[in-house]
Amino acid sequence: MLVLKNPDGASVPVALGGGATILLRRATQMDVAACFAKARHEVLAFVKPESGDLLAQILPGFSVGAMDDPATVDAVVEMFSMMHLVMQCHDGWSGIGDENGNPIEAPVREYVLLLLNDPVAFAAIDGFFKLRLFDEVQEKKTSPVSPDGGAGIQTTAPNAGASASDAPPVFPSTAI
Repeated sequence: MLVLKNPDGASVPVALGGGATILLRRATQMDVAACFAKARHEVLAFVKPESGDLLAQILPGFSVGAMDDPATVDAVVEMFSMMHLVMQCHDGWSGIGDENGNPIEAPVREYVLLLLNDPVAFAAIDGFFKLRLFDEVQEKKTSPVSPDGGAGIQTTAPNAGASASDAPPVFPSTAI
């Protein structure tokens, strides 16, 4: 049986390292698809050279010429998809400050992108969003969880016992 996790939709704290946390709610497939589509359209607009300067300001080490490489475009789409997902599913954060150490009270796009540039923070957020929305639970105390709903139904033939035919097959060698 599948049981919905966190059915009230409450946010869950996700540790980002250094004592920082972000409160996120679980994303549905519709959330993920909508954020990907939004990011793809946005990034494809950046492929124009005059728009690439904005990316260079947001993503350290980014160069406008890199948008000629399809792999770079895909990576930027992934980053922007995650940024949109965070913006759509967050309920605040704590322990995050600007370059002067001043607390940033609420996530904004530019700071979320900078945060996602950190592999540890990205992995924590990405891992949270990739968790299932449902838990599999045992249907009965004696029956294991089954993917097809047929708990307790025998799906294989019973073992007839060991015999000479249980020995591994021997194949003749073929020399070329």
